[in-house]
Amino acid sequence: MSWTKTHANGYDIYTTSALTLADNAGTNAEIVAVSPAIPDGVDWENKKFPVNADMTVAAGAAVTCDLVLQTSNTGTTSDDVIGTGSAATPSWVDSVAIDIDILAGGTANHSKECDSSSVYAPYARFAVKTAATDLTDAAGRVVLSFAVKPTEPVNLGMASGDFGGVGKDPS
Repeated sequence: MSWTKTHANGYDIYTTSALTLADNAGTNAEIVAVSPAIPDGVDWENKKFPVNADMTVAAGAAVTCDLVLQTSNTGTTSDDVIGTGSAATPSWVDSVAIDIDILAGGTANHSKECDSSSVYAPYARFAVKTAATDLTDAAGRVVLSFAVKPTEPVNLGMASGDFGGVGKDPS
């Protein structure tokens, strides 16, 4: 799984493939889906930027999920434990709560601003979380996207015209 990058109106737009909202099979509040890490070189730190969650396939229970920007010093995902009656992401910390209220029981499109002001880390990703005790199946699919200004300016070409000369060679 990775991010797909497009460019529109001066912004780079990153979109995930559909994330599966897995049955947490337990009684604890669970992380039900995580995105891949935001690609290297994306300027997300200390910024406010729009985030979109598009629920494309409804899960079995009508629970409300929230979106969280998680950060990490290592980027390790091998110790993530999701969908086994408990959830743990020991290498990741919840850094920004995005009150987006994704309804897992119905298809809908949700947008909010992620305020990562004063947040700095070498790795970041999004987690879809729920406070519900159990989703009834793993049928839910959500597509995440976010937009940021590119770190390198887009090459628009140089306007033609007379820019003046540098004069004669003094040698």
